[in-house]
Amino acid sequence: MLNVAYTQIYSYETGKFKIPLDYLLNLAEIFKVDLNYFISDFNTGKKEAQNKKDTELENLVYKVKEIYNLKDESLNFGLEKCIESIYAVAVKKALK
Repeated sequence: MLNVAYTQIYSYETGKFKIPLDYLLNLAEIFKVDLNYFISDFNTGKKEAQNKKDTELENLVYKVKEIYNLKDESLNFGLEKCIESIYAVAVKKALK
């Protein structure tokens, strides 16, 4: 159909290489589907992954607020120092 080696297909499946647009267009024509058939799940998957990350972040923020609301000075001090340390490392990595 497309004259593509199995090893090349495997590279597409594993994400080692991106599938060329002309291959996708040929496949859409062969299977008589719209090109969006091949990319709609990709876009949905990206949105779902982002939603999961957002939920995880919201959970972490909730936990930080819960600790802070305990009004325990030693816990709050430790929490602030941990966050400041992590932030400092993140800033250094961002500057590289």
